[in-house]
Amino acid sequence: MPQTNQHMISEVWTSSELLNKFKDLKLQINSSGT
Repeated sequence: MPQTNQHMISEVWTSSELLNKFKDLKLQINSSGT
């Protein structure tokens, strides 16, 4: 697999990981806020 492809995949993986963490954080804030 070319390195550019690998880099792109890891970039996408990282951003989706961050998105999931952000969603979890928002859920925690919402549940603790009410």
